[in-house]
Amino acid sequence: MKYRYIWALLLLMFLAACSVNKTEEIVPVQMIKEQNERKMEISFPKKDGALLKKEEITPRIKTLALEEKGDYLLVIKHLFKLFHYQDGKQIAEYFVAIGLNPGDKEEVGDFRTPLGLFPVVKIEDSSNWEHDFSDGKGSIKNAYGPWFIRLLTNEKTTISGKKWTGIGIHGTHNPNSIGKRATEGCIRLRNEDLVKLVQSLPENGQRTLVEIVE
Repeated sequence: MKYRYIWALLLLMFLAACSVNKTEEIVPVQMIKEQNERKMEISFPKKDGALLKKEEITPRIKTLALEEKGDYLLVIKHLFKLFHYQDGKQIAEYFVAIGLNPGDKEEVGDFRTPLGLFPVVKIEDSSNWEHDFSDGKGSIKNAYGPWFIRLLTNEKTTISGKKWTGIGIHGTHNPNSIGKRATEGCIRLRNEDLVKLVQSLPENGQRTLVEIVE
């Protein structure tokens, strides 16, 4: 009987050791997996202050890009970035400048970028356009870069339910403004990035949707 107890004790010690080794193998792998998942998250604030994560915006991307088989541009304002999805796959991302003032657009001239889901109306040649930014420098040539991607921003497409005109994605004469709050409400890219974006879109931006979120 005495030897049976000894053998039983040895068996329990052996099983316990195996269990510890197994745990030591599993935990680091799980930790690495969780860290990688966190690195892959794209988070941005909602109006109520909560956070949306990548898995929460994925259904939107799938709906627009996979089912519709089109181009989908996602502008995340607080990241100062534009993400280009084509048939459900991200193919590019660019730094952008956004409206000088934070928040959703509320009235004409408030220098805010509107929130919503906007179809592209057309892509216009803006290489000869001029604009006076009311900064004392007068009218600036090539203020919008080579292209102006005009967006449909009306009561049905804006989060606010209000209609705006003249909102689009365009280039700039001032590349140092990219990555900052600097525009009158439009989305601004470096001219070379704008050229790449336009070249990758269907002709005249047909069936392209642009979503702007905080």
